[in-house]
Amino acid sequence: MPFLINNIWGNDDLAKATIAFVVGNAAAVKGDARVLLAAGGTDLALRGKADG
Repeated sequence: MPFLINNIWGNDDLAKATIAFVVGNAAAVKGDARVLLAAGGTDLALRGKADG
């Protein structure tokens, strides 16, 4: 079963942003998973932005 996890949280709330990646990792263990970065979550794709 494929999973799509949507993350809109970025540097403004790293604790909430982390939840999407924890859930995404657990889903990847079970099968096909993708994490969609939207809104503030797109900042996390830039080098060094997730460092806090």
